[in-house]
Amino acid sequence: MHNILIISYYWPPSGGGGVQRWLKFTKYLPEFGVNPVVFTPENPTFAFKDESLLKDIDNELEVIKFPIWEPYKLLPGKSDSEKKAGQAFDNKNRTLLQEMIVWARGNLIVPDPRVFWVKPSVKFLSQWLKDRNIDLIISTGPPHSMHLIGEKLSKKTGIPWIADFRDPWSEWHQLKHLKVSAPVLKIHRMYEKKVFKNAKAVITVSPGMADDLGRLGATNVKVISNGFDHEDIPERLNELSPEKFLISYVGTIDDLRDPKPFLEALKQWLEEHPERIEETEVRIHGIISESFFGDMLTDQTLKDVVKIGKYLSHDEVFDLVGRSAALLLLLSKFSNSKGFLTGKLFEYVASGRPIIGVIDENGDAAELIRDGECGWVADPDDINKIKGNIESAYNRYIENQNKGYKIRKESPYSRKNLTKKLASVIEEEV
Repeated sequence: MHNILIISYYWPPSGGGGVQRWLKFTKYLPEFGVNPVVFTPENPTFAFKDESLLKDIDNELEVIKFPIWEPYKLLPGKSDSEKKAGQAFDNKNRTLLQEMIVWARGNLIVPDPRVFWVKPSVKFLSQWLKDRNIDLIISTGPPHSMHLIGEKLSKKTGIPWIADFRDPWSEWHQLKHLKVSAPVLKIHRMYEKKVFKNAKAVITVSPGMADDLGRLGATNVKVISNGFDHEDIPERLNELSPEKFLISYVGTIDDLRDPKPFLEALKQWLEEHPERIEETEVRIHGIISESFFGDMLTDQTLKDVVKIGKYLSHDEVFDLVGRSAALLLLLSKFSNSKGFLTGKLFEYVASGRPIIGVIDENGDAAELIRDGECGWVADPDDINKIKGNIESAYNRYIENQNKGYKIRKESPYSRKNLTKKLASVIEEEV
């Protein structure tokens, strides 16, 4: 049995996709001869809570919670979670004060606001490790400050260390919205190269992201994607069927996930088929800034069709999925969009509901959807093709009204199979 220490900022009751990757790994690692210990903040700042994720924490799992100080606490008014949730990079409605805060976040706090946790965590864990038989350290980011903890701790103790990249670092597209200056970007790259140099291996979530990290200097890069937990997929999904042509989206709406191309295609489709307006509904739930919709929400054709809803817990998501005729995946095209494989894509696939992907047609997500025959994809700038895909989804809805949908539980993307792959990497690097 190998003992490993996992350094992760996100942990239940934190909600969102970032927490689920390592929550699920820790759930299944003991089945493959690995005993995980989790190190996480005692008082973190996160946008949403999801109490439903707590059930996945095994009673035997050791979780070390250590206090953290974050600069969000200095911002006037609102709760910490509201401050964090407001970081949707809504560039259109910022006040001068907000612009100053964004600039300070991008240029004075490097690599991220959790950097103040690095030094005290290394000090604490260095002492803690003296009495423990830990074979391997794994840090997961973002926030990429977690990698700085892993790097310093490995250097101090001699314990091998793996860095898990769920998102890019120096090429994170949002850095431009943080007004990061050229000298500060060099600091990001310096930290990133230090991590690449000293990590025994680097894990990431897609082939495209592995290529990007390799180009930046990472070696011994392993791809272990996100996935779905078969125990999360309720059997009732086999029994549920949509009562109307419901298209659902769950997640973040920002410039990385721009809804306007889809909504423009939907508008044109409904104008061509006005008799379908009453039976069509689009539900969008999650971390949402309505400024990214432009005037679409007040459009005469769309205003009664498109509904904006609150953040949903992981359990609530499946209730919505079960009532849906199709599931919407959004991803704008940008320099490294090819490698983005969001966690929700795999749960979409597992649900058996068809996917309408408004994404880079040459990206890893599009390839997965096509290869698995899970739906249809179109580039965000191809409105006619998106419109055609909506028509295909509608036809599938009509065909399936009396048949229902079949969930997919056996897959190389099941969390259990992915954890087996992780256990093999751990065995190689210990």
